[in-house]
Amino acid sequence: MLTRTEGVQRTIGLALALSLASCGAPRSPRHAGDVEVGGGPAWNEWSRDAFERARREGRPILLSVQAGWCHWCHVMNDVTYRDPDVLAQLEGFVLIR
Repeated sequence: MLTRTEGVQRTIGLALALSLASCGAPRSPRHAGDVEVGGGPAWNEWSRDAFERARREGRPILLSVQAGWCHWCHVMNDVTYRDPDVLAQLEGFVLIR
């Protein structure tokens, strides 16, 4: 069983690895407007309110930076961010996209 920190590190490491691996990847057939598909986490927009909420609640921020043309960003949304184990790890974060 992973500790929370190890799980978070694994999730962030996977996100970084997938982001780096996508450099030059073919465009996904989906478009940028499709990033909010049901079943994933509830993302906050980059805003003062989101950062203030994180500070007020003493929660870390998980920042997801994506590109509509990035195939692996869509994989993260469709697979990784729908995985129940990953979703459980994200509960302690304020999620910003």
